[in-house]
Amino acid sequence: MAKEAPHNESINDALLHIYNLLDLFKLSYVNRDLVVSFASELASLMRLGSNILVLNWISFAVLGIAYALRCYQIVKQSNTTSNNRRVLDKIALSPNQVVIHDNSHVYRHLISSRVEQLMRILMFFTMNLTMFYVACHQISHLLHLLLRPFFSTISPFHQPSHLLSGIIALNLTYLKSVEFFCEQNNTNRFIQLVKSDKLIIKQGTSNYQITYISCAAVLIVSACVLYLLLHAQWVIYTGFALASLSCITWMMVNKQMISTYWLPHITGLTSCISAFSAFKQALSLHQKYIPFASSSIGQQCFDSSAGALSIIYGFYVHQHESQHKTVETLIEDINTTPNRKK
Repeated sequence: MAKEAPHNESINDALLHIYNLLDLFKLSYVNRDLVVSFASELASLMRLGSNILVLNWISFAVLGIAYALRCYQIVKQSNTTSNNRRVLDKIALSPNQVVIHDNSHVYRHLISSRVEQLMRILMFFTMNLTMFYVACHQISHLLHLLLRPFFSTISPFHQPSHLLSGIIALNLTYLKSVEFFCEQNNTNRFIQLVKSDKLIIKQGTSNYQITYISCAAVLIVSACVLYLLLHAQWVIYTGFALASLSCITWMMVNKQMISTYWLPHITGLTSCISAFSAFKQALSLHQKYIPFASSSIGQQCFDSSAGALSIIYGFYVHQHESQHKTVETLIEDINTTPNRKK
């Protein structure tokens, strides 16, 4: 079994990479006018010609970079989860206690009840199955339209299959759920290690964010006062430039805190929007099978239910990402600072 794990992981990663490639191709095809206009703007900035060949090359380059970033994010998250699991295994087998200094007070994000965890798992599986199903159906429909002129005589399908889309979506949802369960398991193991006193969390004080934000505010106010006194535009530009440098420095010093606090908010919001869009598209795909879907009352009921479920799903995704980033941040403290052992 141990020898088959890397092979299975590589197959899973390959399936997700193929899906990302098709999904990105679908998005670029649907929004091709936007992609072409963006490529045209880049061509004008680089002083290139605006012929179709140049625009196509720029579009392919932008989409290739986007695809590489999506694949890199999948591999990075998988490696992070595996690394966290190895570190927790090492701590569990170690006879000594390990002290972690939680200067940003992020440990509180790990506190959740068993019911919340079960609801999170159920919502994650259901919503991902819906979103993957809609995306697979759209991809198969797009491929059918593109390939029909070439294989019109041998193609046995006249319309994309709901069953085939469901099977592919179920497989992709399973792959994503395995990663989700591993992250949840790391969170639960981290909490158990703290409860068993194998891990000691020491809450520290960190005033970096207050210092840099105060400096930026003082610089902006000072620049405004000097501008009113001297009526020189260079003063206001210099003040905002110094304030921007101060904010950038603060972000570099507190990158872990920003990753733990702000990225989960963004992920939760985008997940909420994606889930609601998937619900609307799933209804349009199966509208003929639902009697009340065409009525205004049915549409309002569906929109209200889909909106409520999407908000709950976004909240649960935010919670999960906060916990995952918290475990990652606290474990990183073990590797970057010397541990105090009792």
